[in-house]
Amino acid sequence: MNRKEIAIYYSSDFGFIITSYAKKKNSIFRYVISPVIKVCKQDSLQILYKGINEALNTSKNAPELEPSEAKDADFWSISGIKNLNNFSKKFRCINITEANDKLSIVEWKRHKSGGYVGDKDDNIIEITIDSSPQQIGQTVLKLLSIEIPIQDDTKQTFETLNNIILYERPSDDFLDLGDGGTDAYQIFKHEDNAESPENYIAFLMPLYSELKEEAIKKRWSQMYEGLLEFDYREVNKGHLLITITGITADKRVISNIYKDNDLYFELMTEINFSNTSTVVQEKIESEFKKVVDSLQMVKN
Repeated sequence: MNRKEIAIYYSSDFGFIITSYAKKKNSIFRYVISPVIKVCKQDSLQILYKGINEALNTSKNAPELEPSEAKDADFWSISGIKNLNNFSKKFRCINITEANDKLSIVEWKRHKSGGYVGDKDDNIIEITIDSSPQQIGQTVLKLLSIEIPIQDDTKQTFETLNNIILYERPSDDFLDLGDGGTDAYQIFKHEDNAESPENYIAFLMPLYSELKEEAIKKRWSQMYEGLLEFDYREVNKGHLLITITGITADKRVISNIYKDNDLYFELMTEINFSNTSTVVQEKIESEFKKVVDSLQMVKN
């Protein structure tokens, strides 16, 4: 098993490229291995931290390679640049290596030959081997003199079995109930009439035995007594599979069902007509749309 060893290449115009390394058999030399990870400049820091963690684990678990097994040697091509010489003129390089139960983090400088090299006088930062991806990422950002934004509490995540889901939290008008003591991933409840079972925005675990219209309509008819309208639409756009809207005499229910590899999860809101002002109803629906529009999925 390899020690952890990765490189992070950064350009303010492009973003980050993260590579993992494996050792060449019977040699001190190393090879870049798949996958090469791209983090665009507009992506969130959570995606950067996730990429760093993935690369470190890939490197640690990689077997030693024969030269014929090496791939992605021209990792720089992911940037659109054709050779390492030109690439190194535009991208800085941070090297992270496991050594003596620590992670050694250092910026390698461009060599006149076109690659990157370390020097005995380099400023090396050491952190514990069990540092979180966020701690590692923030150390890298400091070395690159990139300002770390103040934590934005509106950005939140949760993990499914397959992916990390990133989204923008509803406004402060909504109470964060966590999983609410249920099988939900996350529940937010509007503070007005918070005792009501409705007026929430929630990420839910799978509820249905199958995703066919007839099966879901039958389940909704059991869950929402007096179902007057039921609109089921297959979308199949990106991760979004299905949208559903249902109306009873006193509530409107809106659901988006998303593909999660071979599973799925549901983003739902339930808005009460009878005991909720029009202003609050519109607010809940608007915040639901904001969460939908902000949703991103990153491989776990």
